[in-house]
Amino acid sequence: MNNEKSTQLKLLITGANGFIGTNFIKKFHNNYDIIALTHNNNSLKNFSGIKNIIIESNDILDNSIIEKIVSYNPDVVLHLANFGYLRDCENNPEKTYQTNVVGLRNILQICQKINSKIIFTSSREVYGETIRETSSETDELNPNNVLGKTKILSENLIISNSDISKFDYTILRLSNVFGPHSPSSVVGLMLTHALKEKKIIVYGGKQTLNLVYIDYVIDIIDKIICSPELTKNKILNIGSNENITIIDLARKLTNLFNEKIDILKLEPRDSETKYFKPNLQKIHELFNFNSKKTINEELKETLDWFRENSKD
Repeated sequence: MNNEKSTQLKLLITGANGFIGTNFIKKFHNNYDIIALTHNNNSLKNFSGIKNIIIESNDILDNSIIEKIVSYNPDVVLHLANFGYLRDCENNPEKTYQTNVVGLRNILQICQKINSKIIFTSSREVYGETIRETSSETDELNPNNVLGKTKILSENLIISNSDISKFDYTILRLSNVFGPHSPSSVVGLMLTHALKEKKIIVYGGKQTLNLVYIDYVIDIIDKIICSPELTKNKILNIGSNENITIIDLARKLTNLFNEKIDILKLEPRDSETKYFKPNLQKIHELFNFNSKKTINEELKETLDWFRENSKD
């Protein structure tokens, strides 16, 4: 950052090199003074010369980051760093706990020291199966996998620390986010297989996804940052109004190709949520704001990005 005193809000983004962080910085980097905390600078190399972005390469599990980040005195912490893909979490429960819970403790120490608001990306997986028509923020939580369980621990850690130290928070329970820069999302994995192997693998097929496009998610995050009192100490579902089965998603994706893409159906996997649909009343009351594109347009944009980035 330059030596002139900035009047822009100062934003710390953890996991800045990940899916949501990369897309957020690309769209909103002119709006904030950003400290981008990352353990991999490669995806942020295009931002390295921008004067209002500082890139810090460090792990949230490293205690040395606390004083380093405190010295920047961020107004808001957008905590995106997590071990968050379902199968990875099931295969690596200890690493999931260390990143999602222990790493969060370091970030909360920063919030406590300088009274920064934290915006935390939780997951739909905290609910488990939707029992009634939709899952609302006040429903009982009953996760059926490691990811959901660690996200509940993280949410409780934020709320209890906020009660003691009086910093503000907003917790976002995200549905299945997809879009460019998301190779490990359900859509991303399907597209990667389709492009490389000319087939899409479907485990089960009847289970439903609540897909939400990355543009909508980052726009909501920007609105939350700009509306601190409106979203103070709230838990909010972020998703879409329509669900789609895994098999129907695979068919939609194959229709985007000008060549034959096979669908390979395998047995469903344990610990996957079969049906989830969020109640979106709270987020709609706060922001009268909907996705501007159809799901077909969103999937086409995602495919275009994967095509461009799969080239040798």
